[in-house]
Amino acid sequence: MEISGVIHRRAELAHEDDRRRLFTIFNGDLGNFQAVQLKWFEFKEDSMVGKHYHNAFDEIFCIIKGGGIYELVNVDQPEQREKFVLEEGDIVLVPKRVAHRALIRKGSVIIAANSQIYVSPKENDFPFDFEYDL
Repeated sequence: MEISGVIHRRAELAHEDDRRRLFTIFNGDLGNFQAVQLKWFEFKEDSMVGKHYHNAFDEIFCIIKGGGIYELVNVDQPEQREKFVLEEGDIVLVPKRVAHRALIRKGSVIIAANSQIYVSPKENDFPFDFEYDL
């Protein structure tokens, strides 16, 4: 069952010439999402990450290299679940109060942005039990 507010799509090729290819991740087209923090992850080994949700902010992930399996659960309506296989160029917007976890392949590179400053796991991440393996 789809979760309200989740967006899953491919980055769009905005421009290409002899020198480069320019992809748009988002350009004011993600509802009210406004990024205030941007970070990237480089995965040294196959990794299970996440298993939490955020009460106060939305988060977007863009797969630059590699990929993995993402699973989302609406914390307030657990019957609302989504699972995606994300590959290079894929984007997923995870709204607040949607638990997320991912099994990411070694060598993957992911850019993530939050709609609020991320302070620490203790302050911003609320653990969520997915009840079964991904």
